[in-house]
Amino acid sequence: MNYKVVLNGCSPNFSNQCSSVSAFLISSNILDREAQTLIFYNNSAAKLKLTAETPTSLLHLIEINNYEAETVLSILAELEKPNPADLYLFPGDYAGSELAVRFAYRLGGSSLAAVESLQMDQHQIKCTKGVYNGYLQGTFKLSKKPYCLSLARGILPNRDSQVIEKREAVYSDRSEERQPAYIVKRTVEKAESLDELESAKFVVAGGRGIKNKDNYLKLQTSASLLGAALGVSRPVALNGWAPLNKLIGASGAIINPEICLALAVSGSPAFFGGIEKSRKIIAINTDPQTAIVNNADVAVIDDYKAVLDELTRLIGEDKNH
Repeated sequence: MNYKVVLNGCSPNFSNQCSSVSAFLISSNILDREAQTLIFYNNSAAKLKLTAETPTSLLHLIEINNYEAETVLSILAELEKPNPADLYLFPGDYAGSELAVRFAYRLGGSSLAAVESLQMDQHQIKCTKGVYNGYLQGTFKLSKKPYCLSLARGILPNRDSQVIEKREAVYSDRSEERQPAYIVKRTVEKAESLDELESAKFVVAGGRGIKNKDNYLKLQTSASLLGAALGVSRPVALNGWAPLNKLIGASGAIINPEICLALAVSGSPAFFGGIEKSRKIIAINTDPQTAIVNNADVAVIDDYKAVLDELTRLIGEDKNH
């Protein structure tokens, strides 16, 4: 199948985009190094760096002023005419999902967001994705080309994938081009980052059972002593006990640490989807019937405070020796 990958080179998570797309292509058995990757970027000094991790050997780097949907869609539609593709793959962020849906509409094709895998034949493709907040897995048939898909967040790289030794790139300067857009004024502010959680090897995750903000602050101190990044479940963030950049789950960070220590967490599908790729999940909870206990690799049925205090004491003694 003839496909193109569309990446946002203006985004700070460009590397994650590349690794997720590569993993998706490998797991879906459609990896074609001769397919084309289109990279939209706005920093000419970074264009060589942008080519290093892309999943295909054929690249088209397109310099733009800002990553605005109207401009990107216009350029994609122009490039589609002489060289149409059956399938377009977009990153799993909000911009990628918007582009997938709107581009499919422009071309009279099919779109689907947050896709985890696909199967295809000559006439249609079947895509799987989580539905009902992750409680179920849905299968969707798409029959109208081009198929425009945005990927699910949290697809992990395949460590056995082959490295591309040689790439062929063409460059286009469209930095002076700007289509009419619904954005009237633009300011750039530094967003709360999830990078610490998504790259951490050891994560402590606190749930609703920590009960209040004071306990969150104490948990913050304990996590620091343990050398762990601290994350929380949705109720903790929505209650204002912790900032939103600490949120783990479907609407927050998708993590894959060596160890995830889940404290007083119920383990809803939305939360568990954010930690299920952890190498080891250790749950501490007073309720032996809760979902996180049943899904953990190791479970301790006890009050999280007592266990955490003892753990930090033991680690502190070990450091002193």
